[in-house]
Amino acid sequence: MSRKAPTPSTVKLLYGLSNNTCSNPTCKNPIIKDGVPLGEICHIEAASENGPRYNKNSDDEYRRSFENLILLCEACHKIIDIKIEAYPTSLLTQWKDQQESKSNEFEINTELLELLISKFREQHNYYNQGSGTQIIINPSIHIERKINKVEKGESDNIFLFQYIDTAGNHTEERKSFEEFLKPFIKDKEAQIKILRKSLSDKEKIEGLLDEKVLKLSNEIIKIEEEKQQLETHVKHFLTELEGKNLSETTTLYREAFELFIAGKIKDALAVLDDANLEVAEQKAIESIKQTAETRILKAQILRVDHKYKEASENYEKAVSLYGSWDNCLEAADYFYFIHKYQKSYDYYQQCLQKAGNNEQKASTLNNLGNLQNKINEFKKAEEVYTAALNIYRKLATNNPKKYLTDLAMVLNNFGTLLHNMNEFEKAEKAYVEGLKIRRELAKSDPQTFLPKIAIILNNLGVLQKDTNEFEKAKKVYAEALEIRRKLAKKKPQVYLPDVAMTLNNLAILQKESNEFENAEKVYLEALEIRRELAKKNPQTYLPDVADTLNNLGNLQRIQSKFKNAEIVLNEALDIYKELAEYNPQAYLPNVAMALNNLGILQRVINEFKKSEKVYEEALHIRKELANHNPQIYLPDVAGTLNGLAILQEVKNEFDKAENAHLEALSIRKELAKDNPQTYIPDLAITKINLGIFYQDSKINKEKSIQFTDEAVSHLLPFKEIPYIQNYLEAAFTTLRKWDINVEEYWQNKLKEAEE
Repeated sequence: MSRKAPTPSTVKLLYGLSNNTCSNPTCKNPIIKDGVPLGEICHIEAASENGPRYNKNSDDEYRRSFENLILLCEACHKIIDIKIEAYPTSLLTQWKDQQESKSNEFEINTELLELLISKFREQHNYYNQGSGTQIIINPSIHIERKINKVEKGESDNIFLFQYIDTAGNHTEERKSFEEFLKPFIKDKEAQIKILRKSLSDKEKIEGLLDEKVLKLSNEIIKIEEEKQQLETHVKHFLTELEGKNLSETTTLYREAFELFIAGKIKDALAVLDDANLEVAEQKAIESIKQTAETRILKAQILRVDHKYKEASENYEKAVSLYGSWDNCLEAADYFYFIHKYQKSYDYYQQCLQKAGNNEQKASTLNNLGNLQNKINEFKKAEEVYTAALNIYRKLATNNPKKYLTDLAMVLNNFGTLLHNMNEFEKAEKAYVEGLKIRRELAKSDPQTFLPKIAIILNNLGVLQKDTNEFEKAKKVYAEALEIRRKLAKKKPQVYLPDVAMTLNNLAILQKESNEFENAEKVYLEALEIRRELAKKNPQTYLPDVADTLNNLGNLQRIQSKFKNAEIVLNEALDIYKELAEYNPQAYLPNVAMALNNLGILQRVINEFKKSEKVYEEALHIRKELANHNPQIYLPDVAGTLNGLAILQEVKNEFDKAENAHLEALSIRKELAKDNPQTYIPDLAITKINLGIFYQDSKINKEKSIQFTDEAVSHLLPFKEIPYIQNYLEAAFTTLRKWDINVEEYWQNKLKEAEE
């Protein structure tokens, strides 16, 4: 008997609550990366009788239900199904509940949902017909025939290729996606086969914990991820072509398509040479739509071939020829994927103008608001979130059961934006409204919405802490803590981690209230919970232990309990280093963070040599990380250089401090070139620091004024943002010390900006 696939709504809910990470708490692998599904939907209790954790007393409806499914990366999926005793049903259920309780509510659009469902079907071979016999036909593709149309067959995994010959005869070939994919992935499958053979030999000889075995396993995972990305791109390509009448496309399109479906990517791109396309564009003025579709085809093939620069050019040309909603959306998603945020923003704006319905428009507005928030366009993000809220309010009026959840999600996101803008009253209003909705929803479904109530209470508590409403914040944290303590009584393995997290937030509040003894007690309670959890499941909870130790050490430094602080900070560092040995990609950043905190402590207690040593080690790690992923880690490099420069100034090593400041300046200049909206404020604060340095440490009036003036010019476009106003005040302080009339200077700057 064939097993049942989950419904689309179940798949959407799983991914929407995933926080876009593997549900294994010790794993940081993304579930979706750059629009490509990498994760896998896994059964907690197996769907078939011989599967892991099969429950004979269950039924097929439960086995495919939301409650029995969990999202994991490919590597973790393999591990839990091999080591069944180490990963029982109770532990996987705990992972699932913990992950979903701290979700940031990830938006899943229709196109992405179709990809996710297709991936699940491929993963579990859900392409059965009748009694369950798989239809796998492997016809040859004859390139001399003219392909006419591609359709889906009896299942999502079967494709029908329709041909027409010169005599007008029509033929049809049925082909499974696996067979179609073979020429694209054969090289990667050969590599995987060789590595698995080596791994099998290593396992027989050396055991699973050997470093070489782990290295081989990681290589296999990497190649399998590349293979999965390729499969997803090709599947998306075929799905987009469903029902398309190729006889209505250009000759170039048909020739390239026939070469591509034969696995001949280079030949297909040769056919689609720019010179050929430009000739076609001149001849096809009256068929602009067809030519634009051909450009999209080329961009999709180039994307499969990882040629992103050329793909970008073709997406832009396609939209300029025919700016349909589909083409604009394809371009917007692509440019977000390659971190070209301004272009992505522009195309999303075009998409909004062409959106087909209000639900689609509201969903796009929410995502656009997230993008604008990311690039510090706070006012625009505010307008976009407001528009999304207006739509969801109307939709929820007619269908509250469906749309109130979405309304609460946008309110939460909107509240976070307003908090960032220091619009504290508005932020509180948004949080309170979202909280009210979730309280109502929790009356009928407490299991789903009580954890979400605790999440928004947490956000509200952070807001109230930042507005110095400490008593209100204490009450909010107390309610969140009460909810989680009650949940933990029934399911301690699931909710004790959340109790510890809330205790951690409460301790931060108490620290900022100067209630140092109370904060220390709360940190110690959180630490005790996390240590107990780590005894039973060290892989999951040791990172949380390290996090709490790190916070406690920083508190004890403030309390002048320097010996205690040094002990706990070193313990946190040791844990992070141990974790980084097995998963450096996930935990080396934490190692650098812990080194940075230890460096601050050692600087405070005048252990300058030790402080400099750990700063240098943190800097080395972050530079190594930045070599592989500069977009993420170069900002951290600049931050560490700033801390090191401050230490060197204290030591009167002014030349070294100057070099560190200037290196940070160089990094932030480069970052600001590619993403000015995000990094120009960081560039400005670096120049402000240099202005202060040349005023107080290595006196040079000309340089001090020059750097400070450049910083003010950088900050002018952002002058309405509250934290930017703090930066400007720091710059004005430097100028006043040089006897400059700041009021007159500022008015001149404003006039220059207007001109």
